[in-house]
Amino acid sequence: MIGQTIRQIGALSRVSFLESIRHRAILGLFVIALLLGLSGMVLSGLSLPNQADRVATTYGLFTISLLSVVIGIIMGVILMHKEMQQKTVYTILSKPVPRPIFILGKYIGLISVLLCCITILALQWFGTLYIRGAEVGDSHILAMVLIAFEVLIITAIAILFSTFSSPVLSGIFTFFIFLLGRLVPVIEFYINTPQGPHVKSEFWPLVRPVLQFVSDVVPDLSHFHVTELLLLELSVSTGYVFQASLYALTYIAICLILSILIFQRRDLG
Repeated sequence: MIGQTIRQIGALSRVSFLESIRHRAILGLFVIALLLGLSGMVLSGLSLPNQADRVATTYGLFTISLLSVVIGIIMGVILMHKEMQQKTVYTILSKPVPRPIFILGKYIGLISVLLCCITILALQWFGTLYIRGAEVGDSHILAMVLIAFEVLIITAIAILFSTFSSPVLSGIFTFFIFLLGRLVPVIEFYINTPQGPHVKSEFWPLVRPVLQFVSDVVPDLSHFHVTELLLLELSVSTGYVFQASLYALTYIAICLILSILIFQRRDLG
């Protein structure tokens, strides 16, 4: 039973991987990501000589994180919708393949492509840093690992929304969650500030519970960004990365469980 489940997940993952790398939109975005990575070399070359490595570090982390998230959202939304639109999901589920296996297989296939993309972009970034005279160390590699976990969370959220919403709305909702995740520290700052103009506002008693809910539910994506540590030439500890990975895996597990529960109840007839 377990062996059959693993084989089914592996087969679905392989199909999802091949579909993803053949999709024109995904290939186009990846090419854009590579070109933007190369532009980082140009921008760092135009900066002050003693600031070239800092510009390359900041720009590289920003572009890899943002574009990887965008690719993850589009992949998670488009490929799930494609299965529904082309009716291939009916063929797969009639094998029979349990619906939870279908969700897990699609997710593993998608993240396999994303991890390949992040690896290539990271190697390009490391090359840019080396050319600009920066020393590439373990902290740079761990920074890429953290970005990868951020992308895995967003991809799981994209799959969750795609199980019950249209592609356009799923993409908008996921990107909105991504933006809120980046703003969680700011939201928590306003919630925990006892004084200020926002506290004196007559709408604050209504706004504060909403912000508190967002802070509790939305993943805090600031845990996966260590740009300041790299710029200050401070090391990124493996213990921190381990804690962040557990945090990410918890959100991923919750999103996939909810995706499975919703997909189980969905009428595909």
